[in-house]
Amino acid sequence: MKIIIIFFLIVINSFSNNIIIAQEGEIRTIDPHKANDGFSLRTARILHKRLFEHDKDLRVVSGLCDTYKRLNENTVEFKLKDNLYFTNGEDLKIEDIIFSFERMKKFPQIKFILPPIKEIKKIDEKNFQIITKYPFAPLISHLTHPSMSIISKNSKDDNIIGMGPYIFKEWIPGEKVILENPIENKKLIIKTISNPESRSIMLETGEVDVTFGLSPMDEKIIEKNKNLKLLRKKSISYTYLGFNMKNKIFQDKNIRLGINYAINKKLLIEGGLNGQGELPKKYLKENLEKSKNLLKNIKDKEFTLAVITGGNDIRIGEIIQGFLKEVGINIKILVLEPGAYWSGINNGKYHMFLGSWASATGDRDYELYPTHHSKNFGIGGNRTFYENKEVDILLEKGRNEFDQKEREKIYEKIDNIIFEDSVEIKLFYKILNGGSQKNIKGLELYPIPIHNYLFLRNQSFDSPRD
Repeated sequence: MKIIIIFFLIVINSFSNNIIIAQEGEIRTIDPHKANDGFSLRTARILHKRLFEHDKDLRVVSGLCDTYKRLNENTVEFKLKDNLYFTNGEDLKIEDIIFSFERMKKFPQIKFILPPIKEIKKIDEKNFQIITKYPFAPLISHLTHPSMSIISKNSKDDNIIGMGPYIFKEWIPGEKVILENPIENKKLIIKTISNPESRSIMLETGEVDVTFGLSPMDEKIIEKNKNLKLLRKKSISYTYLGFNMKNKIFQDKNIRLGINYAINKKLLIEGGLNGQGELPKKYLKENLEKSKNLLKNIKDKEFTLAVITGGNDIRIGEIIQGFLKEVGINIKILVLEPGAYWSGINNGKYHMFLGSWASATGDRDYELYPTHHSKNFGIGGNRTFYENKEVDILLEKGRNEFDQKEREKIYEKIDNIIFEDSVEIKLFYKILNGGSQKNIKGLELYPIPIHNYLFLRNQSFDSPRD
């Protein structure tokens, strides 16, 4: 009977032009200018367009703009492509670009992404200039971020007009989001399925066409299934253990180092990821003797560790819990729904948390400025509440420096300071994965978990080619 049901589901889906995606977590907003979580950004990527885009290897490619040229350290001139329209049929005008960037300034959650724009000057109907308040080297890479989407000046907060190709149809919180491509007469149905085993089963039965965040065991099952495809990609996304520096106990560097020395990163990758992860270039090797010595004067040995539900972080947290027990530290793992998790770590509610980060723009500025500059506490990205004046100065210097070799030296120095301070423990770099039905084409994994759904198509509905 089970085989018949599975066959029935696969057949039904193969004759639908709709594509159903099982996503690891829920979007938090459909407004691109309020989005700074990966799931919302995946949606923003296909509802909207930007001045420049990224390809699947994070190389900058043209978007709404054809060309640009830097006139001086603070001024860049851009030229729009021809025949650009919003989904309501309106022409894209430079006034829409000005409106979009003015609107972005209202939302603190994307403050760290928004370039320091002083003025956007219209030259004519095709050409405009962006003038920054100070020299800003990563300007073009920042413009590729999904939250830098251009919307119509006639948009309202409850009716955002984008450039497609998809348009928003429906959002049932906790269940699914439906997007529609009216030109191709198809829908993307993005379901929120937090349990990785459930996502895998839904893919096997044909209930969904695409999913991500597969467990190592499910990877093997999908790889052996002739009706399914498995994709893997090395990433620049890393998982880390963050310390809440608002808590006095973690203002003591010895405590942070003691916990760092207690964690065996190699065993963590083997036990928590079945080897499907990569060690950071620089990390502290396990040394229990050093760890115990550094922690010997600690009075309170009971800590909370916040992890988000739906992924592999629970397993990672349990392994860390075991490592720390060996050096006398007791960890209470708090498994939280996304809303409670983000609210808690943004407000410094927990002792420690498991987080992940990646440079969504491909530039080192985005990797380090949000997470380590003291201007960005909490929702701005610095969820460890780390404050180091030297790091702040170097981060600002990195933004101002146009010579790439000099920038690399600056960021190397920042890396070394952060490593020595041990304000966070970089545990591993993820190997991202995804699975799909065999008839689904165009699945692209990015080296960051903001995957692009734009090119997904059901091959069963492709027109025959000569």
